[in-house]
Amino acid sequence: MQQRAVQHYQSASTSTSFDALLDDSVFANVAPMLSVERVASVLHLPAQLITAYINNGSIRGVISQPGLGTFISRPSIQLFWRQLCLGEFGAVDSIAEIVSQQMPVEAPPIAVVSQHSEEQLAFVFDTATPPANDPCVIKESNGGVSAITVAPEYGAKLQPQPQPQPEPELEPEPQSQPQPQLEPEFKQATVFAINPVKDKQVPATTDITKQRDTTPDYVNDIPALVNFLETTDFKRTQRVPGVKYLDVRKNKNSVVLSVSVKMNKTNAGRDLVSLPLNQPIDHGKVEEAMAVFKSFLQQFAAKTPWGMISWSVDAKPKLRRVITTAAELIGFYLEHSDFADTTRNKVNRIFKRYFSGTEGQIDLSTIKRCDYVKAILEMPHAERTKSDYNELIKYTSAAYNFAKHHKDLEKLNFDNPVEGLKRDRSKPKDAPKLSVYVRILSKAVELGLNDFALSLVFQEMSFCRKALTCHMPISMLDTVNWRFKVDVRNNKSKTTADHYIAPRFIPLLEARLGYLERKFGKDNKWLFPSSKIRGQHRANFDKDFDKAKNAVLADLELYSDKNVYFDERIAAVRSFTQHRLRALNEKLLQEINVYEAEKKNAFNHYMSDVNIAYGDLSNRRQREFKDEKFSSISERYADYTDAIDTLTKYYQGNP
Repeated sequence: MQQRAVQHYQSASTSTSFDALLDDSVFANVAPMLSVERVASVLHLPAQLITAYINNGSIRGVISQPGLGTFISRPSIQLFWRQLCLGEFGAVDSIAEIVSQQMPVEAPPIAVVSQHSEEQLAFVFDTATPPANDPCVIKESNGGVSAITVAPEYGAKLQPQPQPQPEPELEPEPQSQPQPQLEPEFKQATVFAINPVKDKQVPATTDITKQRDTTPDYVNDIPALVNFLETTDFKRTQRVPGVKYLDVRKNKNSVVLSVSVKMNKTNAGRDLVSLPLNQPIDHGKVEEAMAVFKSFLQQFAAKTPWGMISWSVDAKPKLRRVITTAAELIGFYLEHSDFADTTRNKVNRIFKRYFSGTEGQIDLSTIKRCDYVKAILEMPHAERTKSDYNELIKYTSAAYNFAKHHKDLEKLNFDNPVEGLKRDRSKPKDAPKLSVYVRILSKAVELGLNDFALSLVFQEMSFCRKALTCHMPISMLDTVNWRFKVDVRNNKSKTTADHYIAPRFIPLLEARLGYLERKFGKDNKWLFPSSKIRGQHRANFDKDFDKAKNAVLADLELYSDKNVYFDERIAAVRSFTQHRLRALNEKLLQEINVYEAEKKNAFNHYMSDVNIAYGDLSNRRQREFKDEKFSSISERYADYTDAIDTLTKYYQGNP
């Protein structure tokens, strides 16, 4: 082989000296990276020979580019040429011997494809069928021919030797040209398969991909999957070969099979089975995990949302619900949304009043907005109230937004039926009367509804809303600076707020905290703990409020003169609600001449730059005008001071 290599090169080289062949200047005009065909052309050797030396590891510095081919660096070509000329690879007579010299035992078979006609094979072998005793033929154990190799001298006969051409330096190698179409007299390409392991013969085949695709079907072949898990050393999480969405990772004490899917630029996953390392792998658990994996593949192919996938063996793809009518939209919202009890009652009332009849069966995909307004929003009803129009817009829009991206629903095929409609957000013209508030507070203390009376005082002194007062945790009360510090999570306006407490209310708060510790213990978290469910806060004081208000109305009926102002007093009591305490506070601050910015700061309302410039927003100022408000009420209504003193004494002495 050494002599043939030298002879091939000397036949076309200007230098006839053997020493000149080893000179690096021979490669001076060769590009940095050459394809296999270009290397064969420069060295005047068959391309099959170069490929064989690449596959057995003799040629280093090889780069494979998909779609472009295999390229070898210039230093690697120089080193290979010197070793070949100096005889370091030994004397061999065929490509098969080159392959079997240094190829590792575990290496896969190598396939060499060449196109030859029967006439060309006859020219080489004197017959179209290679002789059985030819040194280039490898026999199987059963005597059949399993592989054919082409020696260099035969390659010289089969293909004319290309002439060397100057190679431009630093120029990228052009993509190899496609093979020309064979003439009609030529037969289909013949595959010559070379088996690198002598004691393991591989039968020749005309389909190279079948030789390469030897990965087991791990989803259905449980023993093969178990063997893979037992014999593979997992350095990191990796995909099971040939199985999409199935990963395997090794923890400290177990091997875990898991599903991993990339959806919307985020990764979703779930563990299928965890197999202990210190025990033999349970085939049954692996088989069950693969059954769940098959079920997942069926559901995922059916485009089931990730949150709806069932991780059981016999799971079926879930059918998502389709909403078409107004009654279905509001009903789904009422069924699945997490409401407070008061809100649920409102939505339920709206549903029964406007969507339980034939109007609720309107197809939202075909009705126009103006028709929806006439059919639903302006529908006459015996129990209709002034606020129903606003409530219908509010809850229809909320129901649409809730259902729009819900995982259990198909995509809605209609737009928001109340899009663009505005609610009437104007406030009542008349603020609640201070005298009504004092009457209800005094009556609550008189009836022994002390916690309800205290909640009214808390709302009035802190400027907090009704719901926040009932659900306020003790941790929100700062007893060092005496303020209610409300975080974003608990504030309706989604901002932080500091509600400072007037000095006149501090004794009442101290008495309440001591009362809670004595009655409920140090583990209690709430200012108004539930009397029925341990560890929970009080839901509301609506029943106590109705009792106190009805008692005030009864007193008016019994003791008041039925003069011209009687109806006004009755109407003022009936219209008073706990929510209106903030409006009452706003009116009282105006009476004591508090600046607009200071007032908005106390209510945690938005302030413009002009408001901020003309107001004192300090903590001291907020305490001052709240104390002034207390004095203003006390001067006009002695019952107010008496009620607060009675509550303070009650919590100091009980239980």
